[in-house]
Amino acid sequence: MPRFKVEGKGKETGRKRSRTYKARDADQAKALAAADGTEVESIVELPPEPPSEAQIEYARDLGILIPNDVSGIDLSHLISNKVEGDPPASPQERAMAEELGLEVSPYIGQRRLFANISSVMTNTDRREDMVGWYLFCLTLARPHRDPSKRFTTPRHPAIVSIAETLATDDQLVTSIRNELRNKSMRDYEPNQSYAYKRSMAALENFTSRKPADTPPRRQKGQKKENKSGEKASGIGCLIVAAIIIYLIFLAFF
Repeated sequence: MPRFKVEGKGKETGRKRSRTYKARDADQAKALAAADGTEVESIVELPPEPPSEAQIEYARDLGILIPNDVSGIDLSHLISNKVEGDPPASPQERAMAEELGLEVSPYIGQRRLFANISSVMTNTDRREDMVGWYLFCLTLARPHRDPSKRFTTPRHPAIVSIAETLATDDQLVTSIRNELRNKSMRDYEPNQSYAYKRSMAALENFTSRKPADTPPRRQKGQKKENKSGEKASGIGCLIVAAIIIYLIFLAFF
């Protein structure tokens, strides 16, 4: 998490003060400083802390190739990935996390990334976001047979729509929160929880829908051909009528 240096003065003492906060962004750092009784005058994001000598030595013992200019947090992720057997998160997964408002290391592991997102979602006030994240994890754990109905983000309109409906179920929301807190969502497996059964049923209902029947599209030139056929048919009827009248005329005269 980024570090911010906040300078200002105490609200009660009026004295100058300078403090460092770990925060998601400058706004959060400002809020933390205000909670400490600081009238904020300036906020500066500090560069990432470099790795410690102990980290570097441990990483080398594990056989990790240490990238240039790596931060302490980055090296911590590389060590965790090696020890826990956690594969690196893909660029698409990191982009998804950033879309959800998380700042992530380029070296974070896949399972760690999903655990971090789950932690954020269980503490959000937006129930539908938490439900949407859970639904998205279900689609990864049990992909649908039709590739066109797989999702690449929890912000997909279909997931958002389903989540908004399910988020009104208090029992479901509680069950989902428990699942997110206690299960690895990247390696999530089917179970008998209310969260799993109800959410999977909603997803299956969506993927089993068939598009509404639509009339076949008229082929190019079909309208013109139909008109030509109608015109020819009309001429044929006139000819037949003329022959009949002529025969009647011969019969009487």
